[in-house]
Amino acid sequence: MADTIENKITGKITGNFKGIPFVYSKYNRFNGIDANILYKGVDGNSKGVDITGLVKGVKGNSKGVDITGLAKYVGGDSKGVDITGLVKGVDGNSKGVDITGLVKGVDGNSKGVDITGFYKGVGGNSRGVDITGFYKGVDGDSKGISITGGINYSKGVKDFLIQYGTLANIVNEVNPNKNFILQVGLFNKIADKYSPFINIYGIKNLPKLIKKTFGKNKTEGK
Repeated sequence: MADTIENKITGKITGNFKGIPFVYSKYNRFNGIDANILYKGVDGNSKGVDITGLVKGVKGNSKGVDITGLAKYVGGDSKGVDITGLVKGVDGNSKGVDITGLVKGVDGNSKGVDITGFYKGVGGNSRGVDITGFYKGVDGDSKGISITGGINYSKGVKDFLIQYGTLANIVNEVNPNKNFILQVGLFNKIADKYSPFINIYGIKNLPKLIKKTFGKNKTEGK
């Protein structure tokens, strides 16, 4: 078909199209509004509003509002509002608002508001607000708020971290002059410090972290 396809329902799509409209589709790149019952594949970048019934695969970047019923894989970065029924995998960075029904894996960094039904694994750093049903693991540093129904794990901390894990909260590495950490759960560990129910670390650093955060926002607002 032609390089540019226009339809009153699907909107504007750029790139070479293969497939059956509204059933499955494959593009070199995508820009517009698209709906598929079964599968959508994009070799380049995907941008816009996208609804896929079962599986979506993007080998480039994904940006916009995206709803996928079963599984989504992004070979590059994922940005925007994303809702995936069961499993989402990101080889790059994940940024924005993300809701995944069961499992989410990010090889890079995770930033924004993230809700995952059961398990979330981050190979890089985690920034923002995270709610995970049972387990969240971060191989890098975490900053923000992390809530799980089971276990919270982070290798290190950037500035501050608030963890709530019903069973356990674990942070292995800390900076005594730069970190503030609050843990609430049955078992809490910060470096070599263990405590049941509640664990607080670096309260002396809290005033300068507040000043750093609000001072930065004030400067950016000018």
